[in-house]
Amino acid sequence: MTRRLQMAGKQVVIVGPVPEVGWTVPEYIWKAELMGRAVPLNTSYARFRARQVRTFGMLAGVAARASVQVINPDAMFCSAASGRCTATVGALPFYYDDDHLSPEGARRLTRHFAGPLLH
Repeated sequence: MTRRLQMAGKQVVIVGPVPEVGWTVPEYIWKAELMGRAVPLNTSYARFRARQVRTFGMLAGVAARASVQVINPDAMFCSAASGRCTATVGALPFYYDDDHLSPEGARRLTRHFAGPLLH
């Protein structure tokens, strides 16, 4: 499939997995505000990487064999330095539920990979 697209002059870009939070982010924010708590809304980067190790390996193999570009969303949501993946910016959730991006999360991701898609 990638070869046919490339032969047609198309650039092939694969978007890798988005970090899963594991709980419904808007509900978590609501409950924290209701209880008057400021709770850090982030998850373990190492746990995400461990869950997705096979996926990352497969994508790296496809990228090497088929000369496609792989964009990893975790670069926008996670920090290797802190070891955490963030689920919000201020009070805006990046997730609609536990693993699907909200409009804000989608905007953040789109800004990250719009450049490679347009070049």
